[in-house]
Amino acid sequence: MRYTWRFICTIILLISNFVSLSILDTDPITIVHITSFFINIIIGWIIGTQIDKYIHSKKQLGSANKALENYSYALDSAADAICIISEKGEIEFANDALAKLYDHSQKELKTLNWENLISKESSNRVLSTMISNVKEHGQSRKEGTGVTKDGITFPQ
Repeated sequence: MRYTWRFICTIILLISNFVSLSILDTDPITIVHITSFFINIIIGWIIGTQIDKYIHSKKQLGSANKALENYSYALDSAADAICIISEKGEIEFANDALAKLYDHSQKELKTLNWENLISKESSNRVLSTMISNVKEHGQSRKEGTGVTKDGITFPQ
């Protein structure tokens, strides 16, 4: 099935080539006719390849979205506070446990930067060690001081 659109586009262009040759031209087959024939094969194949790639990537995206949806259900139901942070420090995902811990809604958390959730002292320490550990090892475990929506601090 991966070559379906390649064949379809190529056949359409070849048929249009033969139709245009039979309508417009009554001369015997020349080098121009042969050249246009091969050019149409190449163009049809290229266009078909792009359509095949698009359809294939669309299918992959659908299955990836389904997997992400399943993972988000698992992360959301976890008892531990979990969040996913972008490279800019923006919170991209926060589960219910994290929202309750910091007294924010999940929607509010997605508008915050991770530094809004910890004290300034913890922020300085985290910046110096935790980020490099995450980049190097994929994770980091540190102790710090969290700050709720109302400014109440707590150990974390």
